[in-house]
Parts: sequence; C-alpha cells; structure tokens
Amino acid sequence: WLIDKMGIVWGILAASLLFAFLHLSMSQGISNILIFTSLFFFSLCLGWLRYMRGSLWASVGLHLAFNAFS
Repeated sequence: WLIDKMGIVWGILAASLLFAFLHLSMSQGISNILIFTSLFFFSLCLGWLRYMRGSLWASVGLHLAFNAFS
C-alpha cells in the first residue's frame, strides 16, 4: 500500500521505519539505538526482497531465519 501511495523508495523507507519502531523495547535503554539501526537496515532488505519477488513469503522466510539464528 505504501509503495502505491509513495513510490518504491519512500514506501520501503516508511515501512522500514515503522518496522524498526515497533520492535523497540524501552527496557533496553541506550542500546535501542543500535537495535533500531540494525532493524531498520534489515527491514530495508525485507522490503526490497518483497518488492523484487512480488510476494511476502520470501520476506517472511528471511525474517523467520533471522529470528531463528539470533
């Protein structure tokens, strides 16, 4: 939906910001900066993968693998 409304670049950037913010934990204090940054870049990869594959399943699989290994 965001890509349709904002274009590819801005849509993926906006979704990535939302993804990173939703994964923040206030109990982690200052380390949230590192977590936010890494999740933002990970989300950019997920968004790009979703766009290039035309399906959400590749992104879901990568997210599951990331969670399993971390």
